[in-house]
Amino acid sequence: MPKEYVPQNIRKKVSIAAQYRCEYCQTAQEISGAQMNIEHIIPLSREGSSEESNLCLSCIWCNSYKWAHVDGIDSETGQKTPLFHPRTQ
Repeated sequence: MPKEYVPQNIRKKVSIAAQYRCEYCQTAQEISGAQMNIEHIIPLSREGSSEESNLCLSCIWCNSYKWAHVDGIDSETGQKTPLFHPRTQ
C-alpha cells in the first residue's frame, strides 16, 4: 500500500492542537530529542484514513512501539484490549 500524503497545513494543525507534545506519552517536542511524527491512530493498513480526526502527534518511540497495532494483550487479564486512543480517551 503506498504511503498516503498528509498535507503540511494538516500536519501543522495536528501539531498545534497537540501543543507540540506526543499525544500518547505527553513528552514535549522540545525535550524529546527527536522529531515528532504525524501518526495514524487507526493505521492505513487497518482501514484508517489520513483525515485530521485520525491523525495525532507522536514521538518516535511511541510511534515505533505502536506501529500498525490497534490492540494488545492486557498483562493482567490476558485479554485482547484496544490501545489508548488519544481522540476518545
